[in-house]
Amino acid sequence: MSTAVIALGSNLGDRRATLRSAVNALSGLGHVAEVSSLYETEPIGGPEQGPYFNAVVVLETDLDPHRLLRDLHGIESAHGRERRTRWEARTLDLDLILFDDVVIDGEGVIVPHPRATERRFVLEPLVEVLPDAEFPDGTRAADALAATLDQELDRHGHDNWWRHGFASRGGWWVVGQVVGIGAWVVAAVLDRARFEGPAIATIGTVLFLAGVVLAWMALRGLGRNLTPFPEPMRSSELVRTGIYGKAR
Repeated sequence: MSTAVIALGSNLGDRRATLRSAVNALSGLGHVAEVSSLYETEPIGGPEQGPYFNAVVVLETDLDPHRLLRDLHGIESAHGRERRTRWEARTLDLDLILFDDVVIDGEGVIVPHPRATERRFVLEPLVEVLPDAEFPDGTRAADALAATLDQELDRHGHDNWWRHGFASRGGWWVVGQVVGIGAWVVAAVLDRARFEGPAIATIGTVLFLAGVVLAWMALRGLGRNLTPFPEPMRSSELVRTGIYGKAR
């Protein structure tokens, strides 16, 4: 498995939401090992446009650099990126900064990124997540960063900004469903006349408790993949452990 460093940027639309969605999409290409804080920077060159949100992701992946870059372009396109002019405003920009200690210059792929050591908005988040990072030519990212400190940059803090919150995962829908089921159970218990005898009541109680236990195991197994919506979350993974390991 290889380690790739990917720089993220966005200066159109809901920048934070776009980068959060991009991190989730990257998790489909491997294991997202590290995510930096968000940094806000003014654009370099190009037409007049708004400031960028930038971040760096460390991705552990089995993909080769060429395939990874193609998939990065696919993620950009899925987020509305259109490549028309250089340095234009963009919904999402994904740059492959490093790929292990590999050096590539050809077939539309250049690794390391040729301008990475000149950009504070790349180097500072890189040093944040990989303090000892080095480029293949031996240049330490921390040393390169020291030479770019005259470039303005605002850190927006870490706060796990890339994680989906309770509400965005449909958490309140789950709460509503649990409350509704609980209300039905309470009503059934209070209206005991509906039970025709102790045997039926006992069987019903056992089945109910078994259902509660299985539901709890299922919820714990899903973890952050849980959503009440019919479509799986973009960051979700197939769960094969726990009770789901017995499913076919």
